Amino acid sequence: MVREHHVSIQTTAILFLVIAGLCALVGLGFLASYLVSRQDWWKVIPGFALLSVGSVIFLGARDVAGVWMGAVLFIGLALAFAVIYLTDRRERWWALIPFGAMLVMVAIILLSNSDLADEFLGAVLFGGMGLVFLLIYGLSPERAQFRWALIPTSVLLIMGLVSLAAGMRQGNPAMAQWVRLWPILLIGLGVLLLGFAITRSGKPSAPVVQLPAAPPPTETVIAPNAGVYEVPETPVRIERSP
Repeated sequence: MVREHHVSIQTTAILFLVIAGLCALVGLGFLASYLVSRQDWWKVIPGFALLSVGSVIFLGARDVAGVWMGAVLFIGLALAFAVIYLTDRRERWWALIPFGAMLVMVAIILLSNSDLADEFLGAVLFGGMGLVFLLIYGLSPERAQFRWALIPTSVLLIMGLVSLAAGMRQGNPAMAQWVRLWPILLIGLGVLLLGFAITRSGKPSAPVVQLPAAPPPTETVIAPNAGVYEVPETPVRIERSP
């Protein structure tokens, strides 16, 4: 019985390795197809996803802790969106959002194995996503078009501070009095932003230089120091021969 059980375990392990190898081969096939035709960027997602699944199956056959398998899965997905963004930063800026979200999930998975309170995990979640939108604004070549990213950045960072304050208040009762003062910091930040906006609006705008109007298309542009001579039209007489 013990020998049969050992054989079944070996068979299961070999089956897992075969499945992991097949997933890896199919994932590499998607990536190879993408390298041939760079326009089909969507092939990067199933390529890295299947490689990650194959890695998770391989680690599961090696009895690796589940927290590391989850981290490997999300890291693989993050790499997929990183490649999508790096191939066209101007048009595929949106890939930074799932890229950052996957990395935030990796951080939460690794921290969930510790003794941190749920409030601290919430602070990591909201603060991390706020930094993702801040990264979109910072890496954009035309920041004027991506000022909207500062709105979710501010909201998520404030939510992260609220969650962090709640966690510090529960974890250390001695700091409860100091934690209650964090809204004053937010008010001060708001006053600074308001003063900055008023200062910016009070600056004189650059003078507008009006260029001379272009001449109508029917008029002829005369060069400087040039004269205009009118050639009289002489009637042309045509005689017919008898």
